[in-house]
Amino acid sequence: MKRIWARVVILNGGPWPYLRWTIAIVFTVLAVELIYFLAPNVKQRFTRTLPGAIIAVGCWILLSWALGLYFQHFANLNKTYGTLAAAIALMVWLYWKAFAVLLGGEINADLFHASGKHIPVKETAERTEVLSSSQTKAA
Repeated sequence: MKRIWARVVILNGGPWPYLRWTIAIVFTVLAVELIYFLAPNVKQRFTRTLPGAIIAVGCWILLSWALGLYFQHFANLNKTYGTLAAAIALMVWLYWKAFAVLLGGEINADLFHASGKHIPVKETAERTEVLSSSQTKAA
C-alpha cells in the first residue's frame, strides 16, 4: 500500500506538473520553429529561427495569461453578449496568438538582416521545370 501511495504522491505533487508544462512548452516552441523554418522559400539553418520561436511562445504564454486575467476580473462579456461571449473571447485570443507568432517571425527577419547575409532561395520542382523548358526553347 505504501508503494502505491508513494507513486501517487510523486506523480501528483512531485515533479510531474513542472515536467508536463516544460514538455508542452518545448513542443510548442518546436512547432513554431518548424513553421519559421519550413514556410519561407529560402535555405536557412534550423537554429537561425530559434530566437523568434522562443520569443513568440513566450509572448503567446504572457498574452494568454493577461487575457485570462482580463476576462476573469474586468470584462463582463457574458452579461453583454450572452452565449456569444465564448466565441468573442476565442477570437480575441486567436488574434493575440497570431500577433505573437508574427512578432517572432519579424524578430527572426530583423536578426537575419542585421547579420548582413544574403538569403539563398530554394529551388523548387516547378521553378526547375520552367527554367529547363525555357532553356530548351532557346536552344
